[in-house]
Amino acid sequence: MEGGKLAKLKAKLASISNDIDTADSLTSATKRDIQLENMKLELAENEVASLDRRSNLLNKELEAAKKRLETMTEKLEQISDGSRDVEGVREDLEENETTGDEKIKELEENTKNAKLRVREAETKLVKAKHRLLVVERAMERMEEKAVARESKIEVLEKELADAEKNIILLEEQER
Repeated sequence: MEGGKLAKLKAKLASISNDIDTADSLTSATKRDIQLENMKLELAENEVASLDRRSNLLNKELEAAKKRLETMTEKLEQISDGSRDVEGVREDLEENETTGDEKIKELEENTKNAKLRVREAETKLVKAKHRLLVVERAMERMEEKAVARESKIEVLEKELADAEKNIILLEEQER
């Protein structure tokens, strides 16, 4: 009868050992998953920072283009006022006006392009922030799983220790 109890305890001990091994491998896998998620999070944060910097640069470019446009517009007005007196100045004004119009068109085109780049950067920023949120949520779930698995390991280790004590007691009783 004691041999049967001992066999049952050994079987239970083997089962608990297998459970601990399984829990250890799950914990290792979870830790690897957490490390991967941390790397993904870091990459997403870097991408968000890069997009923020790019957005700031594009905004600065847009402001500079607006200032250049204002400057060119003011210059064009000054030339228009001064050219009414002299025919030669009028011809120069027409050339400057054509050049100014081309520059204004170019600046307007640059402004449009800058606005498009800002919108694209903002879209990328929103997407990156969304990915960051998804990764953070996934990390929280992984951490919760890890905590649950660690507590299961502690319970299994306690059961294993109890089983070892019982085996030792049974072996001492058999002697």
